[in-house]
Amino acid sequence: MPHYGDYIQVYGGNLIPQEAFDQMVARARDALAAMKRQYVVTGTQQQETMALCAMAEAVYGAKDITSATMGSVSVHYGNRPTRSKALYQAARRYLDIYRGVGA
Repeated sequence: MPHYGDYIQVYGGNLIPQEAFDQMVARARDALAAMKRQYVVTGTQQQETMALCAMAEAVYGAKDITSATMGSVSVHYGNRPTRSKALYQAARRYLDIYRGVGA
């Protein structure tokens, strides 16, 4: 699992504060583990570290509030499927993820 130093120096991240990083990367690790149960996921250890950092940023940037209304203005944020898609896209930047059956 990547450390905050990996996030800053190797990945080049600057979105997640140090005090929140361990929790965000743990959630990213859980999401990647779920992907590995569903799909064939391949990549080097370095690629997986980069993917986990990208996924941690996706987790950190996700909104828990799905909508808000103030007066006549209503705003809708991403829902769970959108977050799942963001996690998948973050992982795909660094890892090969195969959905189908190979030949």
